[in-house]
Amino acid sequence: PARPARAGERPWFLHPGVIAAQAVPLLGAVAAWLLARRRDRLAGDPRAARRLQAPRAARAALQRADEESTRGNPAAALEALQAAIRDYTANRFNLGLGEVSADLIRARFGDVEAQLGGQLADLYATCESRRYGGAGSMTAGDAGNLTRDARQLLAKLEGIRS
Repeated sequence: PARPARAGERPWFLHPGVIAAQAVPLLGAVAAWLLARRRDRLAGDPRAARRLQAPRAARAALQRADEESTRGNPAAALEALQAAIRDYTANRFNLGLGEVSADLIRARFGDVEAQLGGQLADLYATCESRRYGGAGSMTAGDAGNLTRDARQLLAKLEGIRS
């Protein structure tokens, strides 16, 4: 049995922790409602869903490029780097993966930020030419530098709304 409250002592149910705990179910319900609303909005708008997916897809491919360049495999690193740029561009502008080219990157990002878009297009063209023209003269360090440059460019582009 609970002991009776002494004079001047606050009852247990008026303790700040107990009062704060009563807000937890309400906050959980609000969070669930917001998440369901976001899910429904993205389900009805595939362009927005792909735009949100763009940075995640690029980060995963850039991570693969880092791993391959660390392993000393520049050809695989270039392939992953090209995939990162291709996936980012395709998802950001709701394009098919086969539609992405250096010219398209330059044109699409030219509307948003011409200089950064041009740099990204040049990087994509470099990956493409080295990948299909032979990556024999390329070292793992070169591939790592290209990956670093791509990561910086994509981070800058993600900060720009289109």
